[in-house]
Amino acid sequence: MKSYKVVEFGQPLQKVEAANPQPTGTEVLVRITAAGVCHSDVHLWEGFFDMGGGNKYSTAKTMNPPRTMGHEIVGEVVAVGPASKGTKVGDKGAEADRIFGAFGNANETGTLLGCMLPGVIAMVMSFRGFWRLFWIGCAAATGLVFVLTVSRGAYVGVAVGYTIAVFMFRQLIPPGRILTWVIAGIACSLVGAVVVVIAQPDAAASIAERVFGIGTMGISEASSGRTDIWAQTLAEMMENPISLVTGFGWNVYSTMPTVLVTHNTYLDQWFNLGLPGLLAYLFIYYNTILTAKRAALVALPPIRGEMIAYGFGMLALAVAVFFGNMYTSKPYTWMYVGLAMRGAMFALDKASAAETVPATAAPRLGVGVSLRRA
Repeated sequence: MKSYKVVEFGQPLQKVEAANPQPTGTEVLVRITAAGVCHSDVHLWEGFFDMGGGNKYSTAKTMNPPRTMGHEIVGEVVAVGPASKGTKVGDKGAEADRIFGAFGNANETGTLLGCMLPGVIAMVMSFRGFWRLFWIGCAAATGLVFVLTVSRGAYVGVAVGYTIAVFMFRQLIPPGRILTWVIAGIACSLVGAVVVVIAQPDAAASIAERVFGIGTMGISEASSGRTDIWAQTLAEMMENPISLVTGFGWNVYSTMPTVLVTHNTYLDQWFNLGLPGLLAYLFIYYNTILTAKRAALVALPPIRGEMIAYGFGMLALAVAVFFGNMYTSKPYTWMYVGLAMRGAMFALDKASAAETVPATAAPRLGVGVSLRRA
């Protein structure tokens, strides 16, 4: 086993080689392929935390060398203890071979990109020349990264949410255009699949396992343990039946004796805020989509296209968050909501003003002569 350790505070890391440990009990042995290093690791190397004002808190007693830096590891299970359950040799973890970053984990990233992709496509349709090529590139990059997140919840959100949006906005979208979009989507998916297989074979294998292999999994494995978490959460609420109506209180779930989030935004709202909070959340959410539809009915391009795109994106998001929580990506989502609603209000106000302008008679020149055009 190879590692780079802090042997002395403030000094270069030293390479250390030792025999591979043998897992016992429920332990597993993981071969590390990547590890995150953050500012906490810098403090570990320095040997103190800078408390400000010249004050330093020494870590010599709590984190005395030798120590191996790095956390948030990614790797592959190479051995398991005799009492280990649910883990087998070869497992790489939920985030292996998946893309994530500024927008949160792979599921958050996939969900947000599935929400934003229609808006990017609307920009493609709004421009000509160089800027159309620019937005085509943005759409292609967004779609490719969306696929590489390998987020099944995001995939379901796009498939189901976009289908609902086609029906909801059917009076604004010509059938021929819908058929064109379907054909273009299939073509882009095939091209993207070829690119992924060539450029990222590990990601292609992950997609094949997580998506196409789902039929061979039990419901718990297929949901990545979500159904177990949901059952535990609902059981906790059933032990306190009043909580089914009132909830436990703002953000109480985070204080529960578990490290697992609900992986369901609606269940999270219900657990914390009860039925009033859940219904208020649904009302606000759905009302923004209805507002976008009302605006699309009276708006002119390019705002009309962006309002339709908002409906597609938010319906996809509404489905996807049934399988996940939005934490890091939440501010981006609500910024998009605010921007879209500002555009909707602009379109609705403009239409309302046009309806209330009184008709004025055209001036006349002599008897029976008018400047009014036919």
